[in-house]
Amino acid sequence: MSTPLVKALRARLLTALVVGEYLPGTSLPSERDLAPLLGTSRASASEALHSLAQEGLLEVRVGRGGGYFVLPPNQSNTSEAAELLIAPEQNITDTIKAMSKIYGLLAAEAAINKTQEDVDLIKSANIRFIEAPTGRSKQIADGEFHQSIFKAAASPALTDAVLFLEKRVSLSAPEHPWGGANVHEDLEARAASDHSRLVELIEKGDANTASSVAERHVLLDLEVIHRARIAAEIRPVKAD
Repeated sequence: MSTPLVKALRARLLTALVVGEYLPGTSLPSERDLAPLLGTSRASASEALHSLAQEGLLEVRVGRGGGYFVLPPNQSNTSEAAELLIAPEQNITDTIKAMSKIYGLLAAEAAINKTQEDVDLIKSANIRFIEAPTGRSKQIADGEFHQSIFKAAASPALTDAVLFLEKRVSLSAPEHPWGGANVHEDLEARAASDHSRLVELIEKGDANTASSVAERHVLLDLEVIHRARIAAEIRPVKAD
């Protein structure tokens, strides 16, 4: 029988899957790497992972390149997932709002401190995001774009602060929750618009407007989590 700790770890991992911290087809970190992210032992992390695999949410692959891979959403878990998301959604609201404020400061610092090399790096990261296929590739490119702004800001203290908060929201930080496939197209288009605007503002040195755009942009994470909960609440209708 699972201990309360393992049940709590399973719940954290389930919410991570539902909000798109790890998208279908991608691999989770190894048990050794995942344990410190969850603040637990490798044995407890392993038990929680095996529980999700037995429920059909993860696939276990052995051998070279093996590990735990995310499977498409399992409708049998939607009701539980919706309930699990209620408390985290409330608890992380303040965290994401704090993240948005710090990210605004980082964008402002980037506008003030950037070099031409930094501008070129940010532009390249933005192009990679625009050109990346939807889903996992966009999620990775998004994280790289944000990190290019952190580099331009040249403020290790602010960067450490925002990364600390990001890890409270997403196990996959600096990558952000990406939601379900049904919301990717809309949210990715909005993210692309924000990214391009930030490139323009940072290059121009408009710190105030860059800060405002960056703050609003980070709040997309709240929308992703809210949408994931709403989607989980919608149960499939059984035919008579």
